[in-house]
Amino acid sequence: MAQAAQYGHAKSKPVAQHLADREHIRRMRLPRPNGGRRPVSAALVHHQDPIPLLRGGNQRIVANAHGEGPSAVPSPTKGPLHSRRTGLQSGAMSSAMQPILVVEDIPNILELLEVTLRFKGYSVLTARNGDEALALVAQERPALVITDIMMPKLDGFALAQKLRTNPKTSDLPIIFISATFITPEDKDFAISLGAVTFLEKPVDSEELLLTVAETLADKVAPTVEPLSQMVFRHMYQQRLEEKLNHKMRQIQRAERLLESVPAEQEAAFQGLLHEAISQRDQIQAELQRLRAAENTRRG
Repeated sequence: MAQAAQYGHAKSKPVAQHLADREHIRRMRLPRPNGGRRPVSAALVHHQDPIPLLRGGNQRIVANAHGEGPSAVPSPTKGPLHSRRTGLQSGAMSSAMQPILVVEDIPNILELLEVTLRFKGYSVLTARNGDEALALVAQERPALVITDIMMPKLDGFALAQKLRTNPKTSDLPIIFISATFITPEDKDFAISLGAVTFLEKPVDSEELLLTVAETLADKVAPTVEPLSQMVFRHMYQQRLEEKLNHKMRQIQRAERLLESVPAEQEAAFQGLLHEAISQRDQIQAELQRLRAAENTRRG
């Protein structure tokens, strides 16, 4: 993931400064392969090597190579953003609505998601893991939950199951975002938990805003029954074990490559290795927690 890179560039501007400066930045435009033109974030003017943090298709939200903070915020749309289905203006909706809860353990990405939504007028609550999210939901019911999947303490899948099996929150719409759990099987599991949609990182800011506007305007709610705890545990463990095997293979490849890559590439591969090890440890911890809970249930 991009946030693991921490090498070689100056610190980025704070988000607030970019919001203040955005009207004074002349945005560059580069040709697309198809002959069209695309805007380039102001971060590309100020930083030589910006790293996408939300990992989006049209990458409007970036951070510098330190992973220390955002160097730009989403570019403004021409006129108010409208839902593709309803024509409802997203910024106008938020004043009379409950907040949107964003759950993400990586501070940079959490901040960027929050800024993106607040920039369009939404009220936002933030949490760094599923446990924090559940505590916030108990205090104030959100209109929508946007959650990452791989997080410490309680990940996105387990959070969704707890929300769906609680009668007070079973109808909350959930949007998953992930850069790790992106296989067809992962997405099928997410939908079976009741997610209304699944967005892969990098998350394009416009796609995120359109998805949020549609979900809220159309009052989208889960359309499947909550999984039983037995079925959830079985499917959840399958996903974790598959992802753990995948991470172990990644670690082996990175370690092997570190023995032969040129010196100037070592830092980048060390970052990849560190990230893969961290994710492996998170998955192993969740598997241990799941197995311990199963042993307790059987005992």
